[in-house]
Amino acid sequence: MKAVFLGTSSMVPTKNRNVSSVFLEELGDCYLLDCGEGTQRQMNIAGINRHRVETVLISHWHGDHVSGLIGLLQTKDKVPEPNPIHIIGPEGSQEYLDHTLQSCHFNIGYDITVTEVPRSGLTYENDETVVASHYLDHSAPCVGFRVKKRAKRRVDMDALRDRGVPEGPHVGELQNGNTVEYEGEDLAPEKYTYIPEVPVLSYVVDTRPCKGARDVAREADTLIAEATFDDDRRERARKYGHMTASQAATLADRAGVGELYLTHFSQRFHDVSHLVEEAKTVFTDVTAAHDFSEVKISVSE
Repeated sequence: MKAVFLGTSSMVPTKNRNVSSVFLEELGDCYLLDCGEGTQRQMNIAGINRHRVETVLISHWHGDHVSGLIGLLQTKDKVPEPNPIHIIGPEGSQEYLDHTLQSCHFNIGYDITVTEVPRSGLTYENDETVVASHYLDHSAPCVGFRVKKRAKRRVDMDALRDRGVPEGPHVGELQNGNTVEYEGEDLAPEKYTYIPEVPVLSYVVDTRPCKGARDVAREADTLIAEATFDDDRRERARKYGHMTASQAATLADRAGVGELYLTHFSQRFHDVSHLVEEAKTVFTDVTAAHDFSEVKISVSE
């Protein structure tokens, strides 16, 4: 998986930071994690084709996370045979989308489907990717997302060659998890195949520390988490439903993640280095994201 930060500011854009959005690509599947104002322009600058986006994961419907959606939906209608869009978000998402589509003159010539996140359970899956989510603790219904590649069985060709088994149709059967017979011997998938570990990306923004955040972050290889405030403003963070940098680091530490990327910074912080330092008192592998940061998500060592 590859992630590109398109906006790392909270609430309002600044000269150097746009509001929230992350582009995620996984084996050709293209997602947006939130779609704040100006997301299309950020995609242009990053060299990302907006028409490749198939799924938009909406954490919540505060304007700084969705105000770019209206433009994206209209622009996609301007190309021949635009692909459908799937919007996944918290309860109420269908109603909010309906209001959005009535807010100006729309002509949508493609399908838009909406999935509202259930209170528990799997959210979405296809042949390559699994998306799970949990509700967070914010001032509006808000969810965190957990995206991972689907683990697929692989054949241990070295083990087969050591046994003297050539390539052939039996390899496909083994990969499907079936026992096959070769020269009178049963070749069991337990012996000649394996299921590799797959990378996990977790996205937690706009929340107080809570169980849902821990469930989303659990053993993720890469955690993207908000650091709206510093420790001097911890009470303000609690009041408005946010985390400080050290609280994001505590989440990463307790959830056993591989690396932490901080985002969603208050506009008051022109320099966020002190947020990184606060976080590193709790968790070592911390990076402050900036607009157009590119991150490759791989299995942690």
